[in-house]
Amino acid sequence: MEGAAEEEVEVAQPLQLKFNRICHAFMVMLTEIQFCDIAIQAIVGNGIVMAESLIGLTPKDIENVMTIIRKSTPPIVIHYVSQKRLTILT
Repeated sequence: MEGAAEEEVEVAQPLQLKFNRICHAFMVMLTEIQFCDIAIQAIVGNGIVMAESLIGLTPKDIENVMTIIRKSTPPIVIHYVSQKRLTILT
């Protein structure tokens, strides 16, 4: 039984590392389209953690997420061009 658990851990670790690299790449991309660090944290906190998270989202969905982020306490500034660039990815 222990061998099976160890094997699951061995498989899970590379998958977690791959997921972390994908998430990091997405965050770098968000930085490149000029979202500030706190906005990136809020985007990720709303479940958009990688490019694949955008699949099935509409421009209206992105607008709704950005509205939620803008109205947070304290308010977070989201530049129109950054939002537009993220919307283009959907």
